[in-house]
Amino acid sequence: MRIMLFGILAFFPFLGAIAADRPDQLEHQFNNLKSEYGAAQQDLRQAMARAGEGDERKAVLKQHQERKKELGTRALKLAQAAPKTPVTIDVLTWIVSLRTPSLTAEASKILVRDYINSDDILKACLYASRSQGPDFALVEGFLREVMVKSQNRRVKGLTTFYLAGFLKDRAEFVRSLKENSKVLEWHRETYGVKEVEQSLARAPNDLAKESEQLFEKIVEDYADLMTQSGDRLGTRAKGELFEARNLSVGKVAPEIEGQDVDGVRFKLSDYRGRVVLLTFSGTWCGPCRAMYSEERSLVERLKDKPFAVLSFNAEEEAEPLRKAIKSREITWRCWYEHGPNGPGSGPVCMRMGINAFPSMFILDRSGVIRYKEIHGDKLEEAVNKLLKEIDAGNH
Repeated sequence: MRIMLFGILAFFPFLGAIAADRPDQLEHQFNNLKSEYGAAQQDLRQAMARAGEGDERKAVLKQHQERKKELGTRALKLAQAAPKTPVTIDVLTWIVSLRTPSLTAEASKILVRDYINSDDILKACLYASRSQGPDFALVEGFLREVMVKSQNRRVKGLTTFYLAGFLKDRAEFVRSLKENSKVLEWHRETYGVKEVEQSLARAPNDLAKESEQLFEKIVEDYADLMTQSGDRLGTRAKGELFEARNLSVGKVAPEIEGQDVDGVRFKLSDYRGRVVLLTFSGTWCGPCRAMYSEERSLVERLKDKPFAVLSFNAEEEAEPLRKAIKSREITWRCWYEHGPNGPGSGPVCMRMGINAFPSMFILDRSGVIRYKEIHGDKLEEAVNKLLKEIDAGNH
């Protein structure tokens, strides 16, 4: 997180006066803030690379949090000095994206006060719904308030969708806190005990249940609305419901049938009897490509075992995938699907509610999902365990 603290609070009134009189100056000052934040992000990466363990890393993170709060406070002053200008909504949205609780609270108040019936608030709602920071309770309250109070049907519908996704993600987050002591400790160190305890007080099953209820409401009341990416909201909500009800651990993975880049059709069920690492991926996706070496290693190490890596690649066009296969960057079989509105908007991804890349599932020989979203040593351990189950069944 970032360094450099500047004592410029005394300069705030002057900044505000400029912003109020000259909206173009507000945009200029806002761009400067974003540049400073970019520099702070770079400082954080370098400081974390140099830092040791324990207290040294905590100190770096704390300094960055202070820097981020200072920049956000300056941005809030600009927004307060120039209400309802075209740039103000961008400033407020940026503040929400910083995940700093006190600033999220103040920015949310202004957004609700000035923009609750305007489509302009939707970008802030989207950013808020993707929160991975300590302001979970504030974000949830903000989304609920917009959903309930807005008189704009599009705002109500899309905010309902964002809140449903937020609660779904939060259910998984709370489960990870309860089940993984390392994750729990990291969040306590990074965000503080109070914020983590607020999350632990929530019941994951209740969060997931309400998420499904909201997706059902979207199908009933807002199915005709269009998302920013050009998809029907009802289609997206149905996909989310399908994912929640069919892609959880313990469920038999739904059938996938499609074609590879050469037009050859194949099905997931063709691989019953094997342990399958199934990923939803794309050559355009940095985190997906970062997994390639791990997947290649598994393919090579287990080439004589009843094991397969299969990837469902959501691509804008086939050529990048074809090149990756030809160069042996990808050494496993891939489905190819073109999305009319970009990667992930094709029929299979939409039907299954896949909107995060990469998404990873480990299936046993019967096609049952046994693990999700695990990597490294845990992935190796899971695959080895499922292979041993096959060996035991053959004896």
